[in-house]
Amino acid sequence: MSTCSFGNGYGSVYVNGTPNRGFTHVKAYYEDKDELDFMEVRKMVCQKCLDKAAEFYEDQKKAGDDNRIATTGYCLIDFSTRELYTLSDPYRGYFIRDYYVTYDIIEDKEGTEDHIELLILYAPERKSSI
Repeated sequence: MSTCSFGNGYGSVYVNGTPNRGFTHVKAYYEDKDELDFMEVRKMVCQKCLDKAAEFYEDQKKAGDDNRIATTGYCLIDFSTRELYTLSDPYRGYFIRDYYVTYDIIEDKEGTEDHIELLILYAPERKSSI
């Protein structure tokens, strides 16, 4: 199990892996300050990825669901292909090479435990036996 906190007013991530079974369970607790900061992100990602993140951010804003805007600060990055995968509406899962990632946004009634729950499965293509 691994835990990472991003500081006061920001979220935290809890990772519980089961590598011998080929899956990992992740909970990413988000806070208001986790909203995508374009000035900071542009220092770390290419323009294509920045454009993709901006598109998801804009979709989230247009949906009018400001409760979930903080989810825009979370994404997955495939470092082999340098592809960015956001963890916000409307998507709920991705195939990333040999992995399948599915997630849901869980909203706590009091708003104190809002989080993104992910399940990451190692699912390589099966070789044909013919």
